[in-house]
Amino acid sequence: MGATRYDPALERLVTGRLPSPAAITGPDGVLVTANFAFAALLDGVSPALLAPPARLDRLVPHLTGPELRHEQTTLAGGLVLHVFTAADEAGAALLEGRFKPRAAGSSTREWSPSGSVPRTQTP
Repeated sequence: MGATRYDPALERLVTGRLPSPAAITGPDGVLVTANFAFAALLDGVSPALLAPPARLDRLVPHLTGPELRHEQTTLAGGLVLHVFTAADEAGAALLEGRFKPRAAGSSTREWSPSGSVPRTQTP
């Protein structure tokens, strides 16, 4: 399957889900973009799992942080929005404290541990 074209609107969509970790995958499950709260959950994940093409189904079992619920919504073109919410109040408070939205004009590009949030682009 071909690479999914990166679109800044997708980045705004995941940024708008803060403080909840969120990511968008292509129809093939490959990570297209994610917000910085999702990227923070990747701390400690093996670099081999983060190497392109990074597949969300391989990353989810290794996410760090509170116990999470995973909700997904199918978008146009077969893209899928994945939003992770805390399974309990303590986890929700942790996410709220760690991942408050940044000032207007901020983006997911601001926080990416060692470039671990891959973006798949086509020329």
